[in-house]
Amino acid sequence: MEIKECPICDLKYISFFSERDNCIFLQCDNCNLVFMNPLPDAQELIDNFYSKESGYHCKLVKNLEKIKRYDKKFIKIIDTLNNFKATGNLLDVGCANGEFLFLAKKYGFNAYGVEANTYTANIATSNGLNVFNGTLEEAKFKDNYFSVIYLGDIIEHVVDPVSLLRECKRILKKEGIIIISTPNIDCFWVKATQFVCYWFKLPWSVLLPYYHLYLFSEANLKKCMHKLNFEILEIKYNNVSLRHELGGTGLFKKYKNTKSVKMLIYTISVFSVYTIIYAFSFLFKPFFKKNFEMIVFAKKTNDSFC
Repeated sequence: MEIKECPICDLKYISFFSERDNCIFLQCDNCNLVFMNPLPDAQELIDNFYSKESGYHCKLVKNLEKIKRYDKKFIKIIDTLNNFKATGNLLDVGCANGEFLFLAKKYGFNAYGVEANTYTANIATSNGLNVFNGTLEEAKFKDNYFSVIYLGDIIEHVVDPVSLLRECKRILKKEGIIIISTPNIDCFWVKATQFVCYWFKLPWSVLLPYYHLYLFSEANLKKCMHKLNFEILEIKYNNVSLRHELGGTGLFKKYKNTKSVKMLIYTISVFSVYTIIYAFSFLFKPFFKKNFEMIVFAKKTNDSFC
């Protein structure tokens, strides 16, 4: 599917942003939203990139009872929901093996999940979680059913994020809370790695076709939320994961396939550059208001649909 205008601004002022693995990324001249163009087919993504066969999430924990330390992001989200005094039905869209749902259930939420990957959805259900295997639209939940909806690192992966948010609004109660975690391109890590990778022709970890179809900033995600009549409550930030970003370069996988000394040396060199930038971002963290991963908390303000 080819995009001819910005999904947020509905404007046709679009410029070339970057290219990776023969995939073109464009950027809106107005709100700076970055997106792949053309976009892949949604079913193709599920079958070829988010399936067990593709290796996606194939190493996740199978017995959730054995988790002794939950992801810090999950703890941060639960604590914030407690501060908002949120209760009732909670939905995790793209719940994977159900780790966040398992934690939310422990804190008294009626936990529901949606997961397109059959393998990870089965792990979640085998742990006693109520998870629908498919897309959110296919689940056909009732209007105004959920008090909380969590989109954990999912909005940048879907073909139509605005439609996803509209569906979330339909099934979210009035004053219900939606949580969106996604990478933030308006931060030191993104700008520094982009600059270095551009000038030295290194693979840029932030662009991940066909996984990252969109790249948001705080400003344009706010604009998108306001367009759909969501009120921003709070935005929190998490540090970049160096391990994840190194994996995003694709170099270790290439080295494993080739086993060449030349590729090994190149991989170590690129990883060293990333590590140096990571060290700078960690040392100067107190001076940065925004970090790589943003967690946006917003509420549904009325029952109208946009």
